[in-house]
Amino acid sequence: MRSQFLLSVLFVAAVGAAQAQSFDKGVAALDRGDFETAFEELLQAAFDGHATSQLYVGLMYDQGKGVAQDHGQAAHWYRLAAEQGVARAQRNLAGLYFLGDGVTQDYAEASRWNLLAAQQGDPGAQFDMGMAYGLGKGVPRDNGSAYMWFRVADINSSENLENVLLTIRNRLSPEDLQRAEKRALTCIETGYMDCN
Repeated sequence: MRSQFLLSVLFVAAVGAAQAQSFDKGVAALDRGDFETAFEELLQAAFDGHATSQLYVGLMYDQGKGVAQDHGQAAHWYRLAAEQGVARAQRNLAGLYFLGDGVTQDYAEASRWNLLAAQQGDPGAQFDMGMAYGLGKGVPRDNGSAYMWFRVADINSSENLENVLLTIRNRLSPEDLQRAEKRALTCIETGYMDCN
């Protein structure tokens, strides 16, 4: 029984080492601008379940680097990485759903994936959630929630979102603005888990 456990541990360690080696080779090839080699190496690690490699393969399909552009394949690989909790993959998958590139356009699904990334502190996804609430795309239109997410993105981003905040701020009563500011601070203080 103990020997079976040790064999299992050794197998998992060997797979992890192979994934890391393929990933490292893929990133080195990307740095050299050798996109075809990068794709081959990253694809190997992605097939083995390496989440960051799955993200990179999705990006390569999305941008047509080292492989023919294919948004459907990009969505497939983003989803695999997104399901493992990779915020950038969640946000990229959300973008495909929002635009209907490679998947059926679905604003609710876009918002679902953006929310997962936003809750991990991704300022781009936080901004996108502000847009979703401001436009009522995939979530109910709610200027207070839009302001809250834009404010959170503003705090977390190097981008200056003051013009966006001003536009939404002008749509809110003083009381609603105060509530939205409080919600933004609560959202950040709770590690993005209490953002409603």
